[in-house]
Amino acid sequence: MSEMGMIISTGEKATMEQLTDSKLLAQVDNETLEELKYTSKMVAAPAVKAIDDEVKRRLDEGVTFDHAQYRDGMKTEIPDSDSELKRDFVERFGWDAVSLKTPNKLKAKYGEVVDELLNGHTVQTPTKTLIWK
Repeated sequence: MSEMGMIISTGEKATMEQLTDSKLLAQVDNETLEELKYTSKMVAAPAVKAIDDEVKRRLDEGVTFDHAQYRDGMKTEIPDSDSELKRDFVERFGWDAVSLKTPNKLKAKYGEVVDELLNGHTVQTPTKTLIWK
């Protein structure tokens, strides 16, 4: 594989070294720097998602990687249909409390007191998160 990089709209090729070395980036003019950022945002997110999806597919098939694996976890959610819990939160914290959808967001805003209100009202589902070593 040839040296990886990115071609910007001016036709110039930016190598990976140029894209990741702060001393080299300091020498880039403002217009090129802005173009590099814009192009990287357009390419990076879709590329990372596509690569991660393919790695996950292969992990699901039993392939092992040196630097990628799943981490098992639990996702805790508050059911939308729990009207009693919503009423308790509105009475205690106001209408803003029902717009927060996760226990972590509620705890961040209102503190640990939400644990007693959430007790018995959350649903946990197992998740797999892709991690890179």
